[in-house]
Amino acid sequence: VCVAVEDTGSGMDEEEMKVLFQRFSGQRKKIQEYGGSGMGLFISKKLSILMHGDIAVESTKNEGSKFTLTVRCDPSSPSATITTTTSSSSSSSMINVSSASTSASGMVVEGGVSQPLSLGQQSHLSTGGDGGGGGAGRSCSLLIVEDNIVNQKVLRRHLELAGHTCEIAGDGLEAVQKFSSGCFDLIFMDIEMPRMNGVEATRIIRSIEQERSAGTVPEGSQCPIVGLSGNARQQHIDEAIQSGMQMFLIKPYNKQNILNVIDQLVPRR
Repeated sequence: VCVAVEDTGSGMDEEEMKVLFQRFSGQRKKIQEYGGSGMGLFISKKLSILMHGDIAVESTKNEGSKFTLTVRCDPSSPSATITTTTSSSSSSSMINVSSASTSASGMVVEGGVSQPLSLGQQSHLSTGGDGGGGGAGRSCSLLIVEDNIVNQKVLRRHLELAGHTCEIAGDGLEAVQKFSSGCFDLIFMDIEMPRMNGVEATRIIRSIEQERSAGTVPEGSQCPIVGLSGNARQQHIDEAIQSGMQMFLIKPYNKQNILNVIDQLVPRR
């Protein structure tokens, strides 16, 4: 089976096409302008290969691109049936916690890595404490900086059900504006966003804090910023931590990870 999709968009040159199917490297400028994680074509390529096929691209700069998917399909018999099996997953997930290889005191919480751990173990690892409750019994003012509307709604729902109040910023520029005029206990900052990315927004927020405190920010008075990204490359993590983020969560993360981060970074009053 062969499926082709052709557009009349901006097109690509040879250098852009060489890295197009690599993870996280799909035209960084376009990712920042239009959003996305840079994983879509990498995953699609892998899936096509698993189906004994491939994805190819032809493109001309400023004229458009043509993507062609080919897969090998065996003919089905009229009596063929499809059986699906579902299993209820337990509350455990994959997580690993390690220090980022940078002089900044950042922590990296990775989802989908290493060995499965129970929620109790996750709480202990990400909070270094009793795993008691992700801010239970208190309400924090939180800023969610995320360009994906679905991710905004899911994260906001988790946090509001835990008793916290949330504001939403759709990109780094809006986050800087909201921080300048508001007061937050913690910021969840996506990294790859249009207009202004999370790293740049964090640097500006840290400079605003310095201006407010006449150049010296007292220890513990910084607003905690937690980076969110599906990009697990060490260079990406180091850049985020060095920009001034306290922690970095690799997507997909679960509700308990998020609540544990609040417990760890927001002082109890």
